[in-house]
Amino acid sequence: MELLVKLGILSKDLKEYIFTLMEQERVICVKIQHARGRPALTFFDKRYENIALPKGQHLTVDALRTLLK
Repeated sequence: MELLVKLGILSKDLKEYIFTLMEQERVICVKIQHARGRPALTFFDKRYENIALPKGQHLTVDALRTLLK
């Protein structure tokens, strides 16, 4: 939500931008289950994959598309 406000971009366009970055293997999406509340989707630069993956479950582009429908 923060990115939508800061960039002034439509949520539909932001989703497509994120999907494109994931398809180009520039970012990864990690689903993190917090102790309280619901899981959060966190995006990491591909260079930090080794740090990001121990924190949560890696999501593919197709899985993310399904979640964000």
